[in-house]
Amino acid sequence: DKKTKLKVYVDGAALREVVSGFEGTRGALTELAKAVDNALNPVRIAIIEDQQGLQANLENQAALLKQQGLSNREINSILNTPEFQSILVDFMAAEDFASQVPTNSEQDPDSSGGVNV
Repeated sequence: DKKTKLKVYVDGAALREVVSGFEGTRGALTELAKAVDNALNPVRIAIIEDQQGLQANLENQAALLKQQGLSNREINSILNTPEFQSILVDFMAAEDFASQVPTNSEQDPDSSGGVNV
């Protein structure tokens, strides 16, 4: 059995973050979620206003559910719930928003490798 000494430097800010239950990190994540929500709101509104596109997407969802063996009654029950429709709009908005964000292949070759936003 040996005794070994180990000196560890812990930054005061990091220690406060741990002791506070990661309050700063949770706050930053909350702010990030708000920013994403705010960015998606105009897209959500456009999707909701495009009733024809929304209806087409619901029809696609119905076809997928039909392929899974659900009955028409079960499909209608799912598609007509406000929760499902809200999730569908959120998904469509996120998909649309993501398609507008440049990918690495669309970057300037002289860039540092990050995504240009």
